[in-house]
Amino acid sequence: MKSVDASTARDVESSLRHALGSGLVARIRFQGIEQTARILCRMGRSAYEPLLARIAAKDKSLAEAIRKKMVQFSDLQALDRRGMQSLMKEIDGNSLITALRGVEQTLLGHFLKNLSKRRADDLVEEIAISSPIPMNRIQEARESIVQTALRLHDEGALFFPVGADAEE
Repeated sequence: MKSVDASTARDVESSLRHALGSGLVARIRFQGIEQTARILCRMGRSAYEPLLARIAAKDKSLAEAIRKKMVQFSDLQALDRRGMQSLMKEIDGNSLITALRGVEQTLLGHFLKNLSKRRADDLVEEIAISSPIPMNRIQEARESIVQTALRLHDEGALFFPVGADAEE
């Protein structure tokens, strides 16, 4: 199966929402933290926050791992110009250089268009000439930036559309 009809996907999502809300959650098992995070993320904040709270009551580290996987670095493309600029003010320059190593051109462009031409040119050059960086350091820098974006979202400093909340 290569794709799923949109109405079928909505039916599955609706059934899942109903099952999770009706106490059947104890009988549903998800495979992997990333898959669970993506499913919860699609449900919208009003639905996933209570579920994460229930998970945290039993296993705080699991809830935190799921929360960290709910938004990926590539999801930052959803930020509008003002949101990106707010985020950029909070990010350390070296972390940004590290995080942008090896990203898709569209995501790189989204970051660069929110910088001055000179700063964008400097950033591209710094990425190009920097020495090799272990992938785990790149991932840590990306996670740090995502956590900063989520913190700013929680503080009301930027709107970060997540899952079903993005569709509202």
